[in-house]
Amino acid sequence: MEESFLIELKQGFLEEAQELLGRVEALSLQLEKDPTRSDIFAEFARLAHNFKGSGKAVGFEHISTMSHRLEDYILSIQKGQIPATGENIDFLFRCLDRLKDDVEMLKIDLNAELDHSSLIREITLRIDGMFKNNPIDLPIPSKAIAAHPVDTAQKPAEVFRVPKQKLDSLMEIVGEQVILQSFLEQCKDDVDGNRELLMKTISQLSKLTFEIQNQALSLAMIQMVPLFTKLERATRDASRSCNKPIDIHLSGAETEIDKTLIDGLSDALTHIVRNAVDHGLEDAEERIRVGKKETGNVHIEARRSGGQLWIEIKDDGKGMNPEFLKQKALSKGLISEQEAALMKDQEAFQLIFKNGFSTKEAVSELSGRGVGMNVVEETVKSLKGSIEIESILGKGTCFRLKLPLSLAIFNGAIVKVRDSRFVVPSSEISEISRIQLGDRVLLGKNSYGIKIRDELFELVDLRVALFDGAPDSELPKKEYPVLLSRDGRPRAYLVNEIVGIQKIVQKIIGDEVKSRAEYAAGTILGDGTPGIILSLRGLVAA
Repeated sequence: MEESFLIELKQGFLEEAQELLGRVEALSLQLEKDPTRSDIFAEFARLAHNFKGSGKAVGFEHISTMSHRLEDYILSIQKGQIPATGENIDFLFRCLDRLKDDVEMLKIDLNAELDHSSLIREITLRIDGMFKNNPIDLPIPSKAIAAHPVDTAQKPAEVFRVPKQKLDSLMEIVGEQVILQSFLEQCKDDVDGNRELLMKTISQLSKLTFEIQNQALSLAMIQMVPLFTKLERATRDASRSCNKPIDIHLSGAETEIDKTLIDGLSDALTHIVRNAVDHGLEDAEERIRVGKKETGNVHIEARRSGGQLWIEIKDDGKGMNPEFLKQKALSKGLISEQEAALMKDQEAFQLIFKNGFSTKEAVSELSGRGVGMNVVEETVKSLKGSIEIESILGKGTCFRLKLPLSLAIFNGAIVKVRDSRFVVPSSEISEISRIQLGDRVLLGKNSYGIKIRDELFELVDLRVALFDGAPDSELPKKEYPVLLSRDGRPRAYLVNEIVGIQKIVQKIIGDEVKSRAEYAAGTILGDGTPGIILSLRGLVAA
């Protein structure tokens, strides 16, 4: 009993440790900008003391000792013994990274043996003024020896904090629902006599269900502060690696989104900000030569817009040259001469998402392999989002990500294809229109297009794409609804009927249909029948 209680305490500390180290990292970024702020050091002392004491209390002596020496290091910066230079702050971040890795290791094995002796020795040398700028090789955390065999396939249960006011609000709404439920119980024996009360109660229940849905979703939502701290750190590290002075501007860190989204977006956004520094911004000499300020700027903004989450990463660098991008793609065999000649600027910008595309002549630690942006696009699409690029040559570039606020429930269009109903996520639809098959234009063998307001869309007939055999006899003048998508090449997806738009709850589909790329997930439709959620992107890629 005591052992299980201690294990629970240790696991609780490790969850808290992640949050504490994230806050210390944010303070370190502020410290580098202004090392004279006493409030930063006061918060440092409070967090370090908490981290050190809690670690020792649950038996993590190595963590406690390391954090104690790190506290001494920060105190030496406050006293002026150690200057707050970029190199000394780099070392501070190195210590924090090591502690974060240690926490991850201990989550896998609470008895993992961690060795901080080399790192502690370097801290001592720096405090004593005897460090000669020859960093000591540190043991890699992943090579630490586990004291007992560990089943790495079993991941610890994920835990995160929920503000009490959210739970209070949910319980209050549930209480109202219980009262309405008792009304229904009273009315069930005389439905005709209580019709008016029944209709009113059902209407109120519908509103409460919507409120409960929103409150339940909010429980899984957290602020973007940890993600913004990671992005600020990534920008800062890239700035030092590329030797480019940069100011970073953050807005909307308090925006709440689904934690699953934050976990999924972390690496993708980190890659975009590194690209902005490495590819987008000029070096100091070049900026001065073209009449810009020596220091470049990277803006990261998050906001809610029209029921979506928008994340923008902007730089005031050199921007993208569409012609240069086309020539690069041609030289790598990614597009043909004919495709390049017909390509618009916006389509040229999308070339950076092609696997193997890179404008870098040499591979660096930050970029040049031609795979990063391709993975970014795939990640965003897997999260039911889209990514747009705006760029002005000589002025800068903006990457705009549009994502759902939650992955569990989303808006979708219910469509009828032949005699079956499917769901298409609204995030994959630009607009809905109607066409006549007689207006089709031949693009190639068995390939048709349709012009809508002078814009040519490739026509994809879902009646053929989803089912074997040709559709029923066609009437050239009959109007058919189409789902327009401008994700990459403009496409129009023809269906028999648009049944409606509604909130969709995503369900896992069985193995027998999971292999089909066009089947993204399952759901239960409004009448209780099961339905398939389509992936238009998966359909085209299949």
